[in-house]
Amino acid sequence: MSKGYSDFYQEGTWKGVQVNGKTYGLPVDSGPNALFYNKAIFGKAGVTSVPTTWQEYYEAAKKIHALGSDYYITSDAGDNNQSTVFMSLIAQAGGKPFTVDGEKIGIDLTGDAGTRKTVNYWQKMIDEGLVNTKVSSWSDEWNRGLGDGTIASLIIGAWMPNNLLSGAPKASGNFRIATIPQWESGENVNSENGGSSLVMIKGTKNKDAAWKFMDYVCHDSKGIKARIDAGAFPADKNTLKASWFLSGNDKLTTYFGGQQYNKVLAEAASQDIGDFQFLPFWSQVQNTFGDYAGKAYRGDEKLSTAMSDFQKSLIDYGKQQGFTVTAS
Repeated sequence: MSKGYSDFYQEGTWKGVQVNGKTYGLPVDSGPNALFYNKAIFGKAGVTSVPTTWQEYYEAAKKIHALGSDYYITSDAGDNNQSTVFMSLIAQAGGKPFTVDGEKIGIDLTGDAGTRKTVNYWQKMIDEGLVNTKVSSWSDEWNRGLGDGTIASLIIGAWMPNNLLSGAPKASGNFRIATIPQWESGENVNSENGGSSLVMIKGTKNKDAAWKFMDYVCHDSKGIKARIDAGAFPADKNTLKASWFLSGNDKLTTYFGGQQYNKVLAEAASQDIGDFQFLPFWSQVQNTFGDYAGKAYRGDEKLSTAMSDFQKSLIDYGKQQGFTVTAS
């Protein structure tokens, strides 16, 4: 199945459907991270240049919070919805906290270098009160904060534009998009924050029909365009270069102040997206992340302690599922 398909998709999305060198599905869409920021609030705070490094993002956070106690550069309550965001930031920092070799799994959320870098950075942001830790993502309060500018930016997947348009319409004309901040100036590293794929299970009765549907949705230009028009972000190379995609649509172009937003998002998709190993029980990661990270964002304990406890819980869960799991 790989013939004629492997070169069709972005490298990162194609890797997502590979296991031990074999192809198990087709990418539907993708979610390279990007920085969505309120240009009006950044300017009001004296942040005249888009942060290109995490240090610059930290400096911008201080200036934005100086506008008033309700103003933050971003929000993060350590809730379950933030699990994918947090893991994608670990990936962008070069983290590899999970290893999978058949039934053998390694989990290292305490010693892995990229994980430590990410944990230390956000612990500093929490300690200095630079991130709104009381507002959960995707809540009504979150949308209001994005709308009135008290939540001034998001690090989130490239599928976000339509969500901002519908969730924070009052911010129309204020938001812009940039590539994600880097750990070192001059780097060009990104990570996936979302995305999906279609697979056909072994027991599928109508395999021909199932394959035709998969191919239409994931590989046919008309099927892909239908998804993009509905708000998805492409996983394939051709669409990311297509003029109809790069020009965007009028509503979103207006929302982003006339910016050719898809050109920036296509650039984000072309950045170096390294390998990140997901656990075979990833739903457990997503469904329990907030039980541990939430304590740290509330200030009850350090984020490093939360990750240590989270690691223990994932090891125990993996063993219950029949895997051989160790702290690697």
